[in-house]
Amino acid sequence: MQLLLYSKNHNGLKFFPHTGFLGVNNVVVEGVVGTRLDADLKLLPARQITVSVRCYEFRLGRIGGVVSSKTLVDYTQVLWTKPDGNDFFDLGEIEYPFKITIPPQTGGFSTVSFVEYRCVWRVEATIHHAHISGIGTRLNKHIELPLVRYDLPAFLPSPRPLMHISAARLDSFITKPKNLSMRYTIWAPRDPIGPTDLLPISIHVLPEARNISIRSATVVIERRIQFNESQSPVSASSSSAVPNTPTASSAMASSLMPSRSFSAVSSGTTSSVSLASDTRPLLPQPQYPKDRSGSSESLVGKPIVLPIVGSESSGPFSQAENGIWSKTLTVQWPSAKPSSRWGIGETIHSDLVSVRFFARVKIIITGPHSTDSFELDEEEIFTTSINDAERRLAMSKTRSQSSSEARSKSKSPRRTRRKLENTPEPVPDASTSRLKPPSHSHKPSSPTPSSSKEKGSIPRRPHTSAGPRDSSLSRFSPPKSSSEIATPPFDPLVGARLTSKKRPITVSTMGGSSVTQMTQNGHAFSPIISLSSTPSTSSRSGSSTFESANCQKDNESSSAAVREWEAELARIELKSRRSSDLLGFGFKRKRPSVLATAVGSRCGASGNKHSLLQT
Repeated sequence: MQLLLYSKNHNGLKFFPHTGFLGVNNVVVEGVVGTRLDADLKLLPARQITVSVRCYEFRLGRIGGVVSSKTLVDYTQVLWTKPDGNDFFDLGEIEYPFKITIPPQTGGFSTVSFVEYRCVWRVEATIHHAHISGIGTRLNKHIELPLVRYDLPAFLPSPRPLMHISAARLDSFITKPKNLSMRYTIWAPRDPIGPTDLLPISIHVLPEARNISIRSATVVIERRIQFNESQSPVSASSSSAVPNTPTASSAMASSLMPSRSFSAVSSGTTSSVSLASDTRPLLPQPQYPKDRSGSSESLVGKPIVLPIVGSESSGPFSQAENGIWSKTLTVQWPSAKPSSRWGIGETIHSDLVSVRFFARVKIIITGPHSTDSFELDEEEIFTTSINDAERRLAMSKTRSQSSSEARSKSKSPRRTRRKLENTPEPVPDASTSRLKPPSHSHKPSSPTPSSSKEKGSIPRRPHTSAGPRDSSLSRFSPPKSSSEIATPPFDPLVGARLTSKKRPITVSTMGGSSVTQMTQNGHAFSPIISLSSTPSTSSRSGSSTFESANCQKDNESSSAAVREWEAELARIELKSRRSSDLLGFGFKRKRPSVLATAVGSRCGASGNKHSLLQT
């Protein structure tokens, strides 16, 4: 049987994808664990399928083998377990998705690889099956997870402020047999340094003799790896350097559905799947005999030193009035190349190893009779795998993501729509009430109470208007549909005057008769009303005539607005004619069909107008 482990998008990459920044927010790892039968289609009697995110640190020997290892972080999720009552269950081809969340307070270090030491994060899938001769009881597959810590380590010292250097602050003293002695101090920042950051190192020297000058200075940054002597070649499964993390015990499910359990390594104990084989490492490490591992054992009490970067003074030292010679050397911290196999690393303190960085300063002085060099005291430099700019960027992305999620939760579309529906409509002004239809005008009954509500909208000009919107016109309530069209009283005189000014498209003809209705914004339209000679129609027309007689006062009050609209429409029509003349449309000859249609519509409109006046 083949064990498959791939990402959620089925991408076959070198490293497993993830989201989030370790140490700043939750790191989410999503993927799929599956199985595939071999050509013989033989099922595998299995007991459990688990997926884990683990952090390991390895000590490597000179020949490349693993001398010792330690598990720093362990988050395990149970995807499938056998039914109760059976020791094993035949496992076929299956697929189980998983999602593991790593909280920011998790221990572990950034992914790094040295010749003698490695710290790696892995996504591991494991099938616990029956014992097979030559194979064992577990089938394992893992993919590297390139996690980098974005937070600051907890063991950083307090920052050192830059202050004025005097003779009293030169706390170090060095002397040579040739009566060459001097007092000095070295200032280096205690803030963590990351890739591409500038590291300033200030050197202040006060020679005892007056005729001594400082010629040059050099600084070299070294990395020192020190393995702890208490570590044995047998791998350990816990780390006291990892802070306590909330753990969840893995519960065995009594069905074939996957059950989830997360576990993290705490100090002294490891909470994981309760299996007898889990106390052993997933990858058995070879144990070399004494004579073969003697070369690596000799490195226990001896640090492994490697120079990282250096700098040399380009000019002479400057001397102050009090006789102190000063010089500041600036070093740019290197970043590991993408094609490089080995990394620069960061400051690490664990039960297995300690990785530290030191600045070593060497100065050359010139006296009246000789030139000599001095090795000054070393200064420790604290480093991280990322610089301050990348850390701030990760924090800003986390804050923006949290704020966007909070806004999406607080501003729900349903809640906003519900709030708008329950909001009462504004009370119209006195200036807008005269533009609305009379209160005694007839309205068709509405089937639902909600359809009787009128919502105001801003009046708009005709589509051919080129001038600004009239601010004098305010809100009005146009009908929503043909069933809700209001029929205000019709005045023949006003209607005839308006229809004579309108274009043919604003008058609608129905069955040889036309009814022109005035909307609140001054446009004429024809409501869908049958004008056949029925009793209901005659009674409606009679009531309309009676209401029109009662509404003459209202029409007189709105005559000023009507005249204003007539003047405005005349101005628009004149401007349209001028525009068409400028564009050359007036010289184009219209087709006969268009002319006939226009003449017919005008004749029909004039006939309908006469019929309405007679009525």
